[in-house]
Amino acid sequence: MNEARSGLPKTPVSRRAWGALEPHLGRFGLAALFQVATLASGAALLVTSALLLSKAALRPGLAALQLGIVGVRFFGLARPLLRYLERLASHDATLRLSARLRAAFVRTLVPLAPARLVTQRGGDLLSRLLSDVEALENAGVRAVLPLASALVFALLLAAATPGPGPTLALLLGLLTAGLLAPALSARLARRPSRRLIEGRGRLEARLVDGVRGLADLVAFGRAEAHAKVVEEESAALAAAQVGVARASGVGTGVATLAADWTVVATVLLAVPLVAGERIRGEHLAGLALLALVAFEAVVVLPTAFASLGAARAGAERVTEILDLPPAVEDPDTPAPVGSGMRLEARGLCFRYPGEPRPVLEDVSFVLELGRLLAVVGATGSGKSSLAHLLVRFWEAPPGTLLLDGMDVRSLRAADVRSRVGLLSQRFHVFGASLLENLVLARPGATSRETEEAARFAGLDAVAAELGQGWETFVGEQGARLSGGQRQRLALAQAYLLEAPILIFDEPTAHLDRAAERDILARIFDLAHARGVLLITHRLAALEGAAEILVLERGRVRERGRFADLARGDGFFARALRTEREGIPEAF
Repeated sequence: MNEARSGLPKTPVSRRAWGALEPHLGRFGLAALFQVATLASGAALLVTSALLLSKAALRPGLAALQLGIVGVRFFGLARPLLRYLERLASHDATLRLSARLRAAFVRTLVPLAPARLVTQRGGDLLSRLLSDVEALENAGVRAVLPLASALVFALLLAAATPGPGPTLALLLGLLTAGLLAPALSARLARRPSRRLIEGRGRLEARLVDGVRGLADLVAFGRAEAHAKVVEEESAALAAAQVGVARASGVGTGVATLAADWTVVATVLLAVPLVAGERIRGEHLAGLALLALVAFEAVVVLPTAFASLGAARAGAERVTEILDLPPAVEDPDTPAPVGSGMRLEARGLCFRYPGEPRPVLEDVSFVLELGRLLAVVGATGSGKSSLAHLLVRFWEAPPGTLLLDGMDVRSLRAADVRSRVGLLSQRFHVFGASLLENLVLARPGATSRETEEAARFAGLDAVAAELGQGWETFVGEQGARLSGGQRQRLALAQAYLLEAPILIFDEPTAHLDRAAERDILARIFDLAHARGVLLITHRLAALEGAAEILVLERGRVRERGRFADLARGDGFFARALRTEREGIPEAF
């Protein structure tokens, strides 16, 4: 199931990374071909120039120099053109790989949210999506591509080098610079690369948490303490970056030293060939430059291999998310969804994984069109858990949750959510315009439909109060909106949803009494055409509810209509009297 949802094969990390690269090998192969051609053109340019200068020193006729002159012009023009084509091909392959990896990551997150992500920090997930995926995708263009190009180019140069002595010296130098130096860099960079990737994730998580909670940090005087932690994380990240750079520098130094000694050895071994007239004297300068330019392809390999440690660490962090099992699995052959006009719970029980005590036990009710069911109870009684089960954020036991008489486990989660909508207590407002947030509930809504939803929720008055009306930027997480304005936006979104069953989880939290009464009155109006489940701490406004369930430690302790519960001497009646005495939240 993970394989299907992510688009990547479920295999070990190294094979997973190769599996991600495999669909783009053709494009990377084309980029490698252009890179080899660029390197060959550069080598040919230097060698031809050296031969031309050496031959010109002998003062031959102009005709004898024509071939060299044409060669210098040709290779001088060809090299930048081939370099451009190589960059075009490699960037195309890398960007396509990046799009695939990020899309796979997001496709994985969708079925994991919110159940499997409650223990994940938002900043760390962002780091995995951006930095870790970037480290993985760079493995193709910075390691695989240079390695393949260097191998082919080295074989071509070995074939073009005259005499066994110079050829052997060149091959040994290339092996030292292309294998020994990169392996040394990779080994030295293994630990700092892992610290770099993990430290970056921690730092980004700290920064995101700090930005989101900046007002609270300032209010409680913890801003300086948080800044100190960020500074410590930054110092640790910088130390890891120095470690990676040091490993790359050691490998580059070994490769450079190997290149210098190879040039010297190649020239010395070629001198006897000149003395024996096996090669011409004017070719000696070209051979020296040929040995020097051979290392253009391999001198970058230590840096490339040093980055492989970061790529592997990033791949491990990405696959940690890709391999998480979703809390809800769609059936292989989902049943067709009905109209969604009746939602029923039959002895619903639920226990969070790893928790000893169930959060819900034997909960039963029926919710259908034109009916408002209220659920009340103390904090921790299982109200929000119930709401999350109804929209299949978590999986209910078989046969305990029915939509139009069908077990929701036989339906696709997306189909259930198209019939049962949830306005969560943690209602999120995106950093966009007021209108863009509204139409998020139904992207294809017409102007008439959005205006009708806005009028119903009183959001049109909010838009009129804002400086730029519907185009007003509401700020990150709706920072420019008051609590009441946010709730009106949520109510307008609920109206715009096409789901026949709606769940409101604490829609009046943190509102004053006037705004609370207005919002609840509109929700009751909405219940005339929809089935509404209202989760709230407020009790006095529930007189119009068709039924009220009182939850205590996950069990239904009382149920009935408002008047009946209020006349009794149970938990609801006592809490209602306490609320009327002036305590706004009796539970």
